[in-house]
Amino acid sequence: MTSLSLISLIAYSTSVTSTSRDEARCLARAAGGDSKLYVVICADQVAKARCLRRNGEPGGNFVIDEAAFDALRRKFEPTGPDETFELVDTTDWEGPPHDL
Repeated sequence: MTSLSLISLIAYSTSVTSTSRDEARCLARAAGGDSKLYVVICADQVAKARCLRRNGEPGGNFVIDEAAFDALRRKFEPTGPDETFELVDTTDWEGPPHDL
């Protein structure tokens, strides 16, 4: 009989510094897994507009105003030359269809 164990670690909101990303990679290795870093980019003005738009959507439970967006944005540390990652540019992404 074969047993398959799958451990998923998604560390997205707290992995904003090189140190926190290193910690997430170590945690994955300690659990016997691999890690993969996706750097999701978007023009700041597009990202801010998306956050402000989502604030008014029904069912939303996390509001980010302009000041909060700017404060959170300042906390993000760019990836270093020693970090391997896959780049995902969402600037032109319109989002999922509204009928989902």
